[in-house]
Amino acid sequence: YMAMGNNNSGVVAGDTDLNGEIDRANVTPTDEGTGILEYDHTFTVGNGESYSITEAGLFDNATISAGTMLNRLVFASHTLDVDNGLRVIITITVANS
Repeated sequence: YMAMGNNNSGVVAGDTDLNGEIDRANVTPTDEGTGILEYDHTFTVGNGESYSITEAGLFDNATISAGTMLNRLVFASHTLDVDNGLRVIITITVANS
């Protein structure tokens, strides 16, 4: 599941959830090659809703503020409203070290 939120506090190793989660969506990764998965989702909202989105992450649970978080990223503010969706692409690469 991919989630998005509106808190831009820095990412730290101890993060367990988004700091201002607004929505979470089911997303199926695509296999981009050996050890590479890409998660791609476009969030939209209805008329009258508007958010300043600054964070996203991947989770193992559909319930907002629940489950185990795989990753969290913070980015420059993006206005999400009925006229402006937010497409988030997260690529995870796993390799032997």
